Parts: sequence; structure tokens; C-alpha cells
Amino acid sequence: MNIAGIIVLIVGIVFAILVLVLMKVLLNVASTLKGINETVNKLPEQVEQGGAQVNDMFSKANSALTEVNKQIASYAPIVYIVANAGERARNESSSLVDMTMSLKGGSAQGTDVEGRNNLGTVYESALAGYYLFQKRNAVKAGLANTAE
Repeated sequence: MNIAGIIVLIVGIVFAILVLVLMKVLLNVASTLKGINETVNKLPEQVEQGGAQVNDMFSKANSALTEVNKQIASYAPIVYIVANAGERARNESSSLVDMTMSLKGGSAQGTDVEGRNNLGTVYESALAGYYLFQKRNAVKAGLANTAE
């Protein structure tokens, strides 16, 4: 055997080892592709099942919303009545504010007279005296009731 024969033999052995290594890698790739194929085959069934669940969920949500809408519609007249009452109360309070403002304008003249003549303390003293007089009468009436 000469050098060329030995080189061919070494190349053949290396090629056989390379084929064995590649065969193992290709078997792993084939196994992975087989698993992917099984998963892809199951996918339409799983999508159909998930779609059915989503449809069921949407139908339940629609029925719940329909029920809520019916209940809200039953309360609509009450809401309109309360809104009308609120509007009328606002109108009445607005007219009371207008009347108060007009009275305030008329009382401004009295405040001017009071301010010019320094009658504020006289009015306050008269009110305090009246209050004390009423309180004393109430206390006397209370004592007379308890004595009987």
C-alpha cells in the first residue's frame, strides 16, 4: 500500500465518521419536524374549540348587556322625573336669588342711613336687650311651670 492508498483510506474513515455524525443530527431534525407536524395537525381542532368558547363568551356578554339595558330602561322614567324636579328647584332658587338681590338693593338705603348716623351700636344694644328680656320671661315661665 502506498501513500495514496493510505490517504484514501483515511479520507474514507473520516467521511464515514462525518456521515455518522450528520446522520445523528438529521435524525434529531426529523424528530423535531415530526413533533411540529403533530402540533400543526392538532392546531385546527384547537382553534375551532377556542373559537367556540369565544363565541359562547360573546353570546353570554351580549345577553348580559341586553339585561342591563332592559333594567336601565326601566329606571329611565325615574331619572327623567328627578331631572325635572332638579330643574324646577334650580328655577325656584334662581327666582329666590333674584328676589333677595332686589331686596338687598332696597336695604342699601337703610344701611347708608345707619352708617351716616352711627346707629349700628344702638340697634345692636336694642336687639341684645330684647333678647335678654325674652330669655328672662322664658326662664320665669319655666320656673312657674315647675312650681305647680
